[in-house]
Amino acid sequence: MSRTQHFLTRLLLLLGAVVGGYVLLFKSGPSQDAPEPELAGNPGTHVFHKRGCRLYHPHPGDPVFIDRDEALNAGFRPCGVCKP
Repeated sequence: MSRTQHFLTRLLLLLGAVVGGYVLLFKSGPSQDAPEPELAGNPGTHVFHKRGCRLYHPHPGDPVFIDRDEALNAGFRPCGVCKP
């Protein structure tokens, strides 16, 4: 095998690895290991809401909860409008 053929073979193998890694990275999507938080709390009022509640206006650093029990154990009470 000539020097040029050897170089091209290695280049193609490297490109294949890069493209394969790119496809795996972006085709796999988000991880299914951790559940997405559905409830968010307002630390000022200690009320927790469903995501999308008309009374909840999110701010960076607001606590998020996986389920109702977690929010209640953290000292928050449920919203009277969205009734989480």
